[in-house]
Amino acid sequence: MKTHATLIVCLLAVCTLWAQPYTEVYLFDYSWSDEGISLSTPKNISNNPGKYDNQPSFSADQSLLYYNSAIDKNPDIMSYELASGLYKRLSKSPGGEYSPQETPDSKYISAIILEDNGQQLFWKYPVEGGRPSVVVPDRVIGYYAWWDNATLVSFVLGEPATLQITNTIPMQHTVVAENIGRSIHNIPNTGLISFTQAGEIKSLNPKSQEIQSITTTLEGTQDMAWLSDGSILMGKETELYRWTQEGSWRLVLDVDKAHQLGLITRIAAAKDKIAIVVNE
Repeated sequence: MKTHATLIVCLLAVCTLWAQPYTEVYLFDYSWSDEGISLSTPKNISNNPGKYDNQPSFSADQSLLYYNSAIDKNPDIMSYELASGLYKRLSKSPGGEYSPQETPDSKYISAIILEDNGQQLFWKYPVEGGRPSVVVPDRVIGYYAWWDNATLVSFVLGEPATLQITNTIPMQHTVVAENIGRSIHNIPNTGLISFTQAGEIKSLNPKSQEIQSITTTLEGTQDMAWLSDGSILMGKETELYRWTQEGSWRLVLDVDKAHQLGLITRIAAAKDKIAIVVNE
């Protein structure tokens, strides 16, 4: 009973609506100048007041933005086509779907599904349609990034939370770090994965399991996005900061002053688009 109770507490803390504020997903065009970042043509993609809309990610070809949206009781997976502005609902299940991402081969959309009975598993849906399937049946995954089509790097719930490398064929798990944060990302053009731990952003080589420090996080925040030039964006309250290898964090934009938006939570970046999740 103690283990079961602990698991339920962890699930509520990480994934459920009850632990989350109402949020909206905004999409911007962006460009850089000597003065900082310029965000233009803002659009409220989710446009779902009083609900939880979050966890955006771009498709590999950057033509689609995936996110979860609490259209009904629990969040389902949505896609937004950048060129046409068309929406598509990709799932409609009794449970809640979180953290949708396209697999590296672009054949599936993976997601974490939290059932009403508290069961939380990692699934994938065929892009062309068909039955979804469980990818990892023996771990409770909170956040993740694909390294290749068969390898996953994920935040696994537990005491403590751990960073694990999962080879799905055959199923094998390796714990490589403990007490990590929720922000796990592919580092562009490197073959490395980044994660946060104890106020630092670190890199992981899933092949060698080597871990190296990159930089410190902004105090009190961990949500971030890598840009194609190897720099990092992080949000702190309503402000966006950028880190480059040549220097420290620098304020580049206040989204409240520029666009009258609330506190920043998640960020996702493509070549010339940025998705920002803000509190209502």
